[in-house]
Amino acid sequence: MIQYFLPEITILAGILVVLILEIVLGRRGFIATIVSLLFLLLAGFFALRDLNLISPDYYKGLGAFINEHQNLIYIIKSIRLGVVERFLDVIMIVGTIYFVLLSFDYFRKRASGDYQFLTLSALLGGMLLIKSNNWPTLLLSLEILSFSLYALVAFRKDLFSYEAAGKYFFLGALSTAFLTMGIAFLYLAYGTIDFGTTFQRIYSLAYGGFPREVIILSSIALAFLIVGFGFKLSAVPFHFWTPDVFEGAPTPTAGFISTVSKTAAIGLVFAIFQGLLVNYPALWKSLILWLSVITMLVGNIAALRENSVKKLLAFSTIANAGYVLAVVYAGGLEAVKAAIVFMLIYTITTFGAFAVLQITSEDNTHIENLKGLFWRKPDLAFALAGLMVSLAGIPPFAGFFAKFFLAFSMVQMHHPLLAAWLFFNGAISAFYYLRVVYYAFQRDEAEKELPSSRIPYAVAVVSAVLVLLMGLFPDAYTSFVDKVFAAFFGL
Repeated sequence: MIQYFLPEITILAGILVVLILEIVLGRRGFIATIVSLLFLLLAGFFALRDLNLISPDYYKGLGAFINEHQNLIYIIKSIRLGVVERFLDVIMIVGTIYFVLLSFDYFRKRASGDYQFLTLSALLGGMLLIKSNNWPTLLLSLEILSFSLYALVAFRKDLFSYEAAGKYFFLGALSTAFLTMGIAFLYLAYGTIDFGTTFQRIYSLAYGGFPREVIILSSIALAFLIVGFGFKLSAVPFHFWTPDVFEGAPTPTAGFISTVSKTAAIGLVFAIFQGLLVNYPALWKSLILWLSVITMLVGNIAALRENSVKKLLAFSTIANAGYVLAVVYAGGLEAVKAAIVFMLIYTITTFGAFAVLQITSEDNTHIENLKGLFWRKPDLAFALAGLMVSLAGIPPFAGFFAKFFLAFSMVQMHHPLLAAWLFFNGAISAFYYLRVVYYAFQRDEAEKELPSSRIPYAVAVVSAVLVLLMGLFPDAYTSFVDKVFAAFFGL
């Protein structure tokens, strides 16, 4: 049975090891960083190995084990394993590797065992969250992720980061309260905490006719769930915490929330809203559609007038949440594949952009600080330009193909107007992304010296090269995604 959970077990072992090292060796930031990276690489290897071995019969051994050990049935059945979950694991592990590297440079020696404990705990919470198969597991894994993030936001230990962490904590607690209320109403409607049993009961009621009280309870539950998940995804109108938290958080943590945390939330939204009420779409489809449409527009329009690059990237995160919600609305297997490809490219591109931001401005992220970058570090300026162009969705960079795959999946599911709306919003986003490039290539009379930051420099350049290569050769990764999905579903 252990072979099926090796990525999660590896991260859990890493959490214990960095804590023990902190106790035995004291605050050793370099050692804790190296140990964390080793465990992350090992977990990534196991996740990729699972994707290569996956087939329709791959998880039959797990089912046989459950049947032989009935005392473990409730524990094992609370976790859902599949190809989508493993792909999202890989994306979150990649994002966490970026985060650990940037954090070591940002905090220098302060990113020791306690910091890496919080980092790996957040990752473990995200990995369990997307695999939740019942409501208690969902809430517990969500809190592991959330409380780790609250501490990471405050880790800079100044008033600005404490304010951001406080806002994040109170609004996060509020969103969890909404989720809990939604879960309670769903339990009243269907009498179960298990996702699979809930789906089955909805399926049977869909053909026999929903009793009035079940419709009322389901509608109330859905409203609470959308508010709760809307906070986690930064969907409009539940997005207002995002810019302030990004501005006050350490730069690597803002990148982590933007990518790893959002990947976990998106994975869960796919599981809930494509399975929970799929047989009674009138309850939720129009809500998801309007949430996605408005989120795209508000995120992009708000970013146009932003002079803080961190806040600009925060509004970019909001807009990108709208893109993925549109895919949730469209539904279908191709939409899931497109979301996986999109989140992988978005994670690499976003952390590359935050790496440049970390070099050029540290905690003062006004766009004016980018002036003169080309004249001081031309290679870094070109890397930033490539990353911004990719985020804008302009070929030949990978961001174009990421948005193209999203739009293509919508067209396949007969939603061409939604695909057109996505490209319209992509055109709006090009203005503020290219504005960042414009400032980077302006001459600065002050001629400020940039700090010597080898790790963020390497992260930025490697990320820019990756998004260019992924844009020039998209088949290199899309064919792998197609192959794994085909193997899993026996196509």
